[in-house]
Amino acid sequence: MDARWEIDFVGFGEFESGDVVAHNGKYLGTWKVDGNDNVSFIPVDHDKAVYTEKFLHSLCDKIQRWLSSVDIEGLLGGDPEGSGAPPV
Repeated sequence: MDARWEIDFVGFGEFESGDVVAHNGKYLGTWKVDGNDNVSFIPVDHDKAVYTEKFLHSLCDKIQRWLSSVDIEGLLGGDPEGSGAPPV
């Protein structure tokens, strides 16, 4: 399966930010678009973006590699269905 289809950018194309969720429903963090149309990924355990890319498929590939290097079960401190917070 192509890595970009294993990650969902909730609300992408409709909003300037939203949740990032794995194909299994695990909340991974948030995404946001800047004034230059770059998309950033902020993991649940970080205060700032760890990846910023112009193209969503490149960002998905980086997030997929990141996922393979972290303990996904240990990431979540809150609601497994998402942050519950409004978009930033």
